[in-house]
Amino acid sequence: MKPIRVLLWFLVIGVVHVSGQSRYAIEADPAAYLLNGYSVTLRMMPSSAPHALFSLNYTGSVDLPDALINLNHKNEDKGWHLSCEQCVGIALEHAREAAFEGFHFGVFVMLNSFHIRNDALPIEDDFMSLQCLVRAGWMWYPLQQKHVYVNPSLAIGPQKVIYGDHALVNQIYDVSFLEFLPTVRLGFVF
Repeated sequence: MKPIRVLLWFLVIGVVHVSGQSRYAIEADPAAYLLNGYSVTLRMMPSSAPHALFSLNYTGSVDLPDALINLNHKNEDKGWHLSCEQCVGIALEHAREAAFEGFHFGVFVMLNSFHIRNDALPIEDDFMSLQCLVRAGWMWYPLQQKHVYVNPSLAIGPQKVIYGDHALVNQIYDVSFLEFLPTVRLGFVF
């Protein structure tokens, strides 16, 4: 998905350009790696706004397990396979304490590229969705030195298919309007 890669590079260039004396962190979502994919998030706290967090996320090649697909009863046990080929997300959050500590909340917007297939059908297809989520989390430092942290969070919000088809022949994969996205990311502040 070339448009997603171009968007990602523009966002990275923008983050580097406004950095100055800003603080940075990098995060990984272990669940993505357990699901045969990868996920990395770059977080920035601008020096001029010590309670603001700007995040840029890239996730790819995540194969969603049947248990997650079956959470939507319309897709339950119907032979669907869904993989998140590429997802790019940006977030703007407010940290209650100084950034990279304690409670944070904000808005997370994701552009997702999915690949679907069904055991009963010989064809496959792709579709893209846009999500606008409200996210809240807590950054916790398990070690005395405040570099490594755990960041559990929960995001909730609507999802809309914006490109492609989520139907194969006469079988429709139901894309839930309201999505819940729980994550536990591991991070490092530098």
